[in-house]
Amino acid sequence: MGAGVVEIQEWTTVGGLSGMTVTQPVRQYIDASEWSDGIFWMDVKYITGGVRLYIETSMTDEDEYFTPVVNYVSTTGTSMLISRFDSATTPIMRYLR
Repeated sequence: MGAGVVEIQEWTTVGGLSGMTVTQPVRQYIDASEWSDGIFWMDVKYITGGVRLYIETSMTDEDEYFTPVVNYVSTTGTSMLISRFDSATTPIMRYLR
């Protein structure tokens, strides 16, 4: 498998009330069936309160089957998260969001 870069989400601003969940629309899910490893960069410019970001995967595009590949308690700055197939609790499956 060749290396490549895929943008999961364009730069965006997400806002909401405490405890609110925001999920990407199905049309923005990534077909990750060709990959086994992933490196995820987060660049957070502004945040209030505690925010948890999940990169999730599933064999189907149905919401209830997605499980976290990595999760991140957001702080300002740039962070990198790595998911390697040989050590992942949840390996990357067909869909990634």
